[in-house]
Amino acid sequence: MLVMYTRNLAVLFIVLFLYSSSQGQGMIANLNLGYTATCSFDSYHDTSAYYSASIQHSTKYGLDLGNKLDKFFSVDFSLQYQSTLLPANIHYNGIDHSQDYHVAIIWMLVGGTTYLPAGNFNLFFGTHAGICIYHFYDSVDKSSSRFAWSVRGGMGYLITKRIGINLRADALFSMDPLKEKFSTPGLSDGKTGFSYFFQFGCSAGITISLAK
Repeated sequence: MLVMYTRNLAVLFIVLFLYSSSQGQGMIANLNLGYTATCSFDSYHDTSAYYSASIQHSTKYGLDLGNKLDKFFSVDFSLQYQSTLLPANIHYNGIDHSQDYHVAIIWMLVGGTTYLPAGNFNLFFGTHAGICIYHFYDSVDKSSSRFAWSVRGGMGYLITKRIGINLRADALFSMDPLKEKFSTPGLSDGKTGFSYFFQFGCSAGITISLAK
């Protein structure tokens, strides 16, 4: 179900971008491999009901497709994937529970990137928003999606007119993936507690430019 849902959304976005590329200066694609740092988050109902959890550091794979409207700006679709562990510690009525979830995280975001070209170099900065899909391999309710957004910046270098390399850092934000994941009273209504978490990552990759 997760694979089908993700594939259909990705295909829809890619088709729209391929169509819109004819309206601008052409397409630009980035294939990236990177690292995401561990991030922690908490949720509190009261002093006797709360949980703390973390998303562990992991390798992240990314694909970006952009439609360059001009040499200074592009409209982008970003797809990023990571597979990692999510340890959670729950405290309710004086009893502690612990569980490690194996989770796949897929970020699907759209937004814009501003470029500052200088010869073969490009400095860039972008903001994106969309959804983050969490697939819990060890849970009966396997998948959930949350609103997500990101800020990124970095530098690219074109080796030839069509091929280049890029380095970037990004800050990824998502609503709390564990809201409504637990049946513990007071922790499952999704109306109180922590609202979002922040994940920092950095990556490098290949840039393919089809700009006119």
